[in-house]
Amino acid sequence: EERLVFNIHDYGNQVVDTFSSIGQTRSFASVVHGKESHEVCRYLLASLQLANDYTIEIHQEEGLEEAIDTMTLTLLSKQRAHERFKTYTAPSI
Repeated sequence: EERLVFNIHDYGNQVVDTFSSIGQTRSFASVVHGKESHEVCRYLLASLQLANDYTIEIHQEEGLEEAIDTMTLTLLSKQRAHERFKTYTAPSI
């Protein structure tokens, strides 16, 4: 089986595109619903990068021991980190 090359930016865009507005929260399970298992791994990695970039915030609902699908994502910004950094000016300049 041949798979497409993994591009974290493309997967990140797809995650962000599942949200309709800033502040919206979705379960990770709803974001990856219907995706193949190798795709879910790619979406998880992209979600972790988005959280690192402060584009989304990751939460865990109570009861991790009782259920497996407790991860939720909240959209903080639709502007990707690499776009935000293009317009950033350091205070010392």
